[in-house]
Amino acid sequence: MSKRLHLTPRQKTELIDIILARDGHYRCFYCHKRFANVSECWLEHLNDDRTDNRPDNIVFSCKSCNVKKQHDKSMRVQAREKLRVNELSKYVRDWKELQKFQVQSSEAVVINTTNCEITEQWLEDKLQGAIRFVTLKEALDAITFECKDKTGHGSQQSIRNYIDMLTSSAPKAPFEKRKLDGKWYIRRKQNPY
Repeated sequence: MSKRLHLTPRQKTELIDIILARDGHYRCFYCHKRFANVSECWLEHLNDDRTDNRPDNIVFSCKSCNVKKQHDKSMRVQAREKLRVNELSKYVRDWKELQKFQVQSSEAVVINTTNCEITEQWLEDKLQGAIRFVTLKEALDAITFECKDKTGHGSQQSIRNYIDMLTSSAPKAPFEKRKLDGKWYIRRKQNPY
């Protein structure tokens, strides 16, 4: 449990993002008044412990309800129930896991895009000038090594998928595969467009 008296601006922003994602709106938890923006709302501690800044313990509140709750038993009961529901739902933990997953997913997209570009560039460079063919095995081995060297990621299967895409029957695919004497070769398409 994180116990802090004062939140840094970064912590406050993260806390607001979590509460908004969990509850779905800028609205007072008690009277349901909608806020035009986040600056109009207060961060209300459900258990009245101002040092307990766990996201499970915080809701949005208007100033009036924030003050009124202190003397209103039904509002305190409502607050305890919301805290209980928040703690049981484990929403904050799931939200943080989702954030990590989204970061990991975006990193994976960057790696895949980069490795696909490395594959295409390797084939472009290799098939320039007098060299007209390269074996699929040589391409797979060399490109896999280059991808692992440059991005730290890459498998022969992923490189094979990039090559399949670059040698597809799509009119703008720049390369093609041909089988000669039992071996697969890659060459530049004769008329790619």
